[in-house]
Amino acid sequence: MPFLNHYRLAIFVQAVFGAAVCGVVAAFTKRQYGAVAAIIAAAIVAFDPPTITVTKELLTEPLFQLVLAGAVFGSLCNHALAAGLLYGAAALVRPVAEPLLILAPVSFLLSRRWIRAAGVLCLALVIIGAWAARNYRVAGVFALTIEGPMNLYSYTVPAVVSLVTGVPLIEAQRAAAHAVESAAFGDHADLIAKAHQLSPHDEISWAVETSPQVAHLMLSRSIDVIASHPIATAEVTAIGFLRLAFEPHEPAVGLAKMVNGGGPAFQVVKIGSMALEAALLCFIWIGVARAMWIYRSDDQLWILLGIALLLLLAASPYLDVFDPRYRVPAIPFLATIAGVGWANLASLVRPGICADPATIAPGISEPRAARN
Repeated sequence: MPFLNHYRLAIFVQAVFGAAVCGVVAAFTKRQYGAVAAIIAAAIVAFDPPTITVTKELLTEPLFQLVLAGAVFGSLCNHALAAGLLYGAAALVRPVAEPLLILAPVSFLLSRRWIRAAGVLCLALVIIGAWAARNYRVAGVFALTIEGPMNLYSYTVPAVVSLVTGVPLIEAQRAAAHAVESAAFGDHADLIAKAHQLSPHDEISWAVETSPQVAHLMLSRSIDVIASHPIATAEVTAIGFLRLAFEPHEPAVGLAKMVNGGGPAFQVVKIGSMALEAALLCFIWIGVARAMWIYRSDDQLWILLGIALLLLLAASPYLDVFDPRYRVPAIPFLATIAGVGWANLASLVRPGICADPATIAPGISEPRAARN
């Protein structure tokens, strides 16, 4: 809020957040896997086009990426208090962090630090619960946000219905909007008439903004559709997941305005950006595959991979929506894994850090144990 009248300053602060993420990734990776892996991991974050572009708009991703990276890497470094506070703060910035809480205490449980495992989870839940209670007092909804049910009902349900029945997606969205309007605002024909002038997604957004408790109805209907058509839901989610994980994004409106109004220069810049992102995605996933195969006994890498995949999965069940900014929060964790995988190619990962326990010579494993 303090920066609303100072757009350039706001963008500068977000750029600082992005640079700080590079620092956090480098610090953690250097501590656990060596300097070369750290340089590669930080470079991936620094050159990732969606990570760069989200800092140029007023979005939650830059702050969320930084706070979540601090939470995850803090927990892997056994800082339970900081990790609990940051996990709770990350959920307040973007509630998509809530499902990640199932992985928050894992590193402590694996090292049998039971009190720290309970502490990091309870601290995050207290922060989340306190804000959810505030929302219940204000709006009658005990949750951090009503956006989750709204997105399920606005994107996932119509996509599943369209896939099963063959109805065009836009018609399925419109039918879903009309159904919730009739159920929630049947006695207010004037309100419904105004809502019908909006796009289907805006109609559903309008319904939730007018009465937040409509989110309960949206959630129950979404669950009914998903439970009735699990295979179609899985297909919609798989398509969204694969696009989010592997598809380079196509710069459009903002870039076209800056580069010659969409002329030849814009096409050159757009193709160059997409080529860079495609190459970087290949680099990331090959590095991830190498690291997970070579160091398959490393529990920290599996935790990082689980968090990255959960973040991608949470934004996947939307058939007609592809926005690479939803990939941005997962990039620090994928970059760390990829850095380890590519550093190994030159045999530059610290000896014994990730090696299979059966092949570690006596004494080499002591630094890892001390860090844990």
